[in-house]
Amino acid sequence: MPTLSQYQSIVFFAACFVMTAAAAQDVGSSWRLRLMDMERQPQAEATLQFTGEPVRSCMRGKWKRLAVTASEGSGPAFFPLAAPLAYKLEHGVLTMAQTDTCRRIPLLSAMSAQRDIHGTYRVVSVGRSRKQGLFSLGSIQ
Repeated sequence: MPTLSQYQSIVFFAACFVMTAAAAQDVGSSWRLRLMDMERQPQAEATLQFTGEPVRSCMRGKWKRLAVTASEGSGPAFFPLAAPLAYKLEHGVLTMAQTDTCRRIPLLSAMSAQRDIHGTYRVVSVGRSRKQGLFSLGSIQ
């Protein structure tokens, strides 16, 4: 049976991991986004910059503006890279979404990491969620 000090060590290391993951998307950092369809075929790419600028959203949480500095690919038919985008980081989960709509919201979600992030692309609305594809996000050094 683990001792109290062993439990405290486990909690400490878990907290350090969550704080490290939460710090991965520092304000001003740039990342390369790659969007893929369900067959893992590339659909769009963009360079993103995480800002500290708060934005309003109908979705719960503290959202901050996500700047798209360059993009290429299939355009808004697959994912609205030209639309206002924002991100939130809660409990080690990075969520990025379009913030100028409250219906059929394009949303990217994954566990935060220091370098390479892989997650799902969904379109969500009240009571519904439909998987549209996958994405990867890589830190630009």
